Amino acid sequence: MNCFIPCRKKGDEIENLNFLELEGKKLVEYSIITALKSNLFKKIFIISDDKISASQLLKTYPQINFIYEK
Repeated sequence: MNCFIPCRKKGDEIENLNFLELEGKKLVEYSIITALKSNLFKKIFIISDDKISASQLLKTYPQINFIYEK
């Protein structure tokens, strides 16, 4: 089973919401960490419209995959 984590840069109300930091981690990182710890998924994908932020996440979490969506 695969995990898909949607992570848009442009939000409805707050710009860049998924990449805001809370206690030293970006909000999307909490979803990534939870998915990794669960051991339920063969692959974890981040679906994002922000290549720069996603590439930074890939450096921190090399076991995840990235899908670019305009």
